[in-house]
Amino acid sequence: MRFPMTGPARGQLGPHVRAAVAPALVLVLAAAWTLLRGIDHRFISFSDGVYMYTASVAASHGLHELYRGIAVSLPPGTLIGATLVWKISPHIESIRLALVLVSAVTALLTYRVARTLFGLGVAASVVAALVALTGPVHAQFVGLEGETFVTPLALGLAIALERRRDAVCLAILGLGFLFKLTWLPFFAAAMVVLALRSGWRRTLVIGAGAVIFAFALYALAVWRFDWSAKQVAVQLLYAQSNSGFQFGVAVGIVAAVLAMWWPLLLLAAPGWHGAGTSVRVVIGAAAACILFTVKQGTFFNVLDPLEPFLAILAVTGACLLWERNRPRIRAVVLLCALGVAVHIVSVTGGPSARALPFPLGAALVDTDNEKQVDRVAAAVAAHSRPDEPVLVSPLFALVGDRSEPTQAVDWFILRSLERSCGSRTDLDPHCADWDRVKAGRYAVVGVDSNVVSFDPSFRRDTGIVTLTRILKIDKPPIKTELYAGR
Repeated sequence: MRFPMTGPARGQLGPHVRAAVAPALVLVLAAAWTLLRGIDHRFISFSDGVYMYTASVAASHGLHELYRGIAVSLPPGTLIGATLVWKISPHIESIRLALVLVSAVTALLTYRVARTLFGLGVAASVVAALVALTGPVHAQFVGLEGETFVTPLALGLAIALERRRDAVCLAILGLGFLFKLTWLPFFAAAMVVLALRSGWRRTLVIGAGAVIFAFALYALAVWRFDWSAKQVAVQLLYAQSNSGFQFGVAVGIVAAVLAMWWPLLLLAAPGWHGAGTSVRVVIGAAAACILFTVKQGTFFNVLDPLEPFLAILAVTGACLLWERNRPRIRAVVLLCALGVAVHIVSVTGGPSARALPFPLGAALVDTDNEKQVDRVAAAVAAHSRPDEPVLVSPLFALVGDRSEPTQAVDWFILRSLERSCGSRTDLDPHCADWDRVKAGRYAVVGVDSNVVSFDPSFRRDTGIVTLTRILKIDKPPIKTELYAGR
């Protein structure tokens, strides 16, 4: 028998259901975007492969290997999470699926920021979430990176600051350092907002509490996994500060960012004027992260936290401009909307990326490259035995079921440690590892363009002149040459 629902119950249920519809739609859009692009073992960046391989080793041999047996340039939060996923399901696709879930959370937070902090309507907030979800920076350059987690934390920080949730703010500020040291601008931004709102005394209390919380998290990890606190500090701080600079690519990075984001940037100014002070300061911190691109080995991924905020600013600006009811202004809004749509289509990969080449679209690199990854991995496997180490980009070794030389996963940090230590090999046991690795002899050696950029002597030191080139792919982000000795 069916019983009718009483009036009050029906009235109470309605608002809750309506409130859940839009977030559910955001999740549906996230699922649809994932199905469209697929979950696979595509090559995103050298560092993404490094962290994937590191997680697989840590899952097999234990997290105690991090910062001890394996030198790593990334704070432990991302690696611990990836290792736990790998233990549950030892596949690259499993980690990719976990990253999809994080992206869905980021989209939901984008929706919430748009609704509560910018006052956008439900439809406009969903559009902002969709634009953030499909953003060209996130879609092409962010895989297993610290920024994957820094981005939702930055959105959560903006909400906590605006709602004056000091305890939540403290927790987020401390947690951010567990994923990326580039969280520092957001920490500084929060201190500014808190000082303007509550005075320096309360600001110092919250800031000190966040620092203590961050140290407690690191101390817990060092104790639990038996890491050396000295090695963690050397690898995350000292070596990174000696990694060098890449001022020569700064102009190119800025130009590429302008080309990828022009539809959003043209609409962002009106949205900026409508934002509150706390949100502006957080957005300023996200924008300041572009300065990190001058550090050797850092590229577009550091801009990932800015992309959701830029999407919100653009949608807010579009709504404000459309309300002016002027034909020319509405034409600009429609042009930018078309540009966003074209950019979304261009980063889906496949035929659309080829039909909309950069700068018509935003497809700066070919993200639909699983076939190329399989081709490289097959060549590595064909020219090496399972028990032979290979010196290739770690993702190719992982897909090809081969092993990197012992302790040689994060090549960039090994090179930085070598430059940092000089003759002081007592500073860190990994100081001489990079020279030792390059002096070894391997069945297969891979020469990636980014490796040569931070170590110009790599070709000479690995002795590839005595080897035979078996494969070359020059299709960014895969720009590699494989050499084999047999």
